[in-house]
Amino acid sequence: MSDSNKWDTIVIGGGIMGSWTAVQLLRAGVEKVLLLEKFPLPHTRGSSHGATRICRFGYPQDHQTILARDSLQDWFWLQQESGQQIIRETPLLWTADAKNEHEMTHALANIKNLCPQARVRVFEDPAVTSISQEFPQLTFPSEICASAMLDNSAYVLMADKITSLLRTWICQHGGVIKDGMEVQGIQVDGNEDVAVETQGQSQKFHAKTLVICAGAWAKPFLEMAGVGTLPLQPVKIQVAYFQEKPGQKHPHLSQIHESSKYNCNWSIPSIEYPGLVKFGPHQGPAINPDARDAVDAEGELKKLREFVAETCQALDPTPKIVETCMYTAPDSNWDLLSEKSWPLGLKEEKFLTNCQPCLLQDLHNLSSKQLAEKFRSMWYLSEYVHIETCKKNTTSRAMLKDEIPPV
Repeated sequence: MSDSNKWDTIVIGGGIMGSWTAVQLLRAGVEKVLLLEKFPLPHTRGSSHGATRICRFGYPQDHQTILARDSLQDWFWLQQESGQQIIRETPLLWTADAKNEHEMTHALANIKNLCPQARVRVFEDPAVTSISQEFPQLTFPSEICASAMLDNSAYVLMADKITSLLRTWICQHGGVIKDGMEVQGIQVDGNEDVAVETQGQSQKFHAKTLVICAGAWAKPFLEMAGVGTLPLQPVKIQVAYFQEKPGQKHPHLSQIHESSKYNCNWSIPSIEYPGLVKFGPHQGPAINPDARDAVDAEGELKKLREFVAETCQALDPTPKIVETCMYTAPDSNWDLLSEKSWPLGLKEEKFLTNCQPCLLQDLHNLSSKQLAEKFRSMWYLSEYVHIETCKKNTTSRAMLKDEIPPV
């Protein structure tokens, strides 16, 4: 076997999560890290592409709030390391109807308990009146807005810029990125070896450790690796940009809205394109990621248009730009695995979790189920699978230390 095809760790998937994983492995002292990406870079086919993403501390599940809080330190590390602005503090308005306001109540409690420094306030009743007084451009009927809160600690991440900066950092610090390398097979044996076969150049790479960060393509890779079949279903998300009307200005804040009428949607203010506000749903039709454009998502796009027409007086309800991305999860909570849905009897050398790479720590001391309980996913994170074939007393070299203090 050629030494050029032998690696300490191979990461499958070159999006924001795969790139972060490679960066953290290199920071932790892993010497030979190979990142494989199916498509030529850059591209718009992945789960994590797109210029911006909302980040917030308010989640109904406490583990999601903890993940958001503890990951913030690494976003600031990358910003300082690169000298590029990747974080923009942007207030977040959360509105919900009576049926969904319990989600906001749980999120508010998690913020207060786990992020006491966060700057959050609840709008006085009636919420629709309080919102219109502070933001005259927004008009929420009472049937879709029973409660509202404003999170002044939320922020927007420049996602595409982050991914580009991470890839640059990887190459500058000894990592190797190979794009246009479609993985065709994965073989795990008991001799401390994982073999990954690619179609791009008909090459086979070997490593002690394999990490899968393949987003919508994760499920078949898990099956190849012998992990099992997980209940992962990619869905198509239609993102639309609405233009500000002449002489009018939409408030500079992100939004999350939950109601029976409009389901759940989100928005990001005019950051990517001058005068265009970005909206997207949290749900969409099931798709095959290799044929995502063959599926019609007009139903969700129609709801976005209706929501903008009813609530955003400064915006033209006809979208000027429509883009597509994908979410992948087993349910609406975006948790890859939870105690009630654990479908596998995994061996201890096959670690399965779905977490932000900066939070991995001493995983070799935990069983597979403990890992899944410790590191559940946030909705915007790609599937994360760690397959370790080394003996336990040698695995710490490939693990990442958690040196991130609470915010």
